[in-house]
Amino acid sequence: MTKAIFLLLGTIQQNSATKLVELPEIYQLFNNNVMSLVPSKRIISLCSDFGTQDYRLSSLKAEVLKSNPQISILDISHEVTPFDLTEAAFLVSNAIPHFPSQSIHVVWVFNTSDDQGIIVAKWNDQFIIAPDNGLIGLITSHDPELEIFRISDDCYSYKKRIADTIKILLEQEQLGSYFELMHNPVHKISLNPVYQKDRIQARVIYIDRYGNIIFNIKREPFKEVCVGRNFSFNTPAHQIISNFNLQQLERENGAFYVNFTDSGYLKLALCGAEASSTLDIKKDDTIQILFE
Repeated sequence: MTKAIFLLLGTIQQNSATKLVELPEIYQLFNNNVMSLVPSKRIISLCSDFGTQDYRLSSLKAEVLKSNPQISILDISHEVTPFDLTEAAFLVSNAIPHFPSQSIHVVWVFNTSDDQGIIVAKWNDQFIIAPDNGLIGLITSHDPELEIFRISDDCYSYKKRIADTIKILLEQEQLGSYFELMHNPVHKISLNPVYQKDRIQARVIYIDRYGNIIFNIKREPFKEVCVGRNFSFNTPAHQIISNFNLQQLERENGAFYVNFTDSGYLKLALCGAEASSTLDIKKDDTIQILFE
């Protein structure tokens, strides 16, 4: 930093010999000379079912920072429903595309003990650390290009193993030199929508804090079946919520409407209220979408 300041002062002195150096120019010179020498921090994201009421989250962060003080930690969520792998996978898979390359994502849900297996995956130029319980497959939709490595099962706390793994990822690119390539991680099967000519059988994969209902249907497959037709929802209680179309833009208070999330999932919402509680729809419910 001292070197950068001397460089900045020298540049200002050179420029001021011929003209007056104004404040915006000094700011630009600062960016060019000083900020270029400041190393950018690698980002570590955390997602867990820890909640925020006890020490687990803070102790994990402390262990990670103690071994890797040069990082920045961002929280995706720590309010995942306990043991709910699909909810965690939904949150993380939708957050990852917004992170810069080489980010490291720690996803810690349904960890049964300190000696549970831990794996690390390289996916789309990012890294994911998680228990070997099927989480990574759900996050990545079992991408065949996925590289998965097993972390040493040494008998010490999972927090320490996570911190040590992050340290290796920050320093090394060749994971095979440190971790064992894994060919048979635990798999969890995610249920896909069932598409027919006049209907789709969908599953509720997430309900957000506003009570919006999010289904396991992406934009393009839905449009291929819809082809501009009106459609309705048949709920588990056999309520028919009808007369929807994708061109509907006006949203009256108290009216249901549909659109897509920023990650492309179909969403059913109720303007000014919670769609989920109004329709008594819960996560993992199966819904029929009927086309006219």
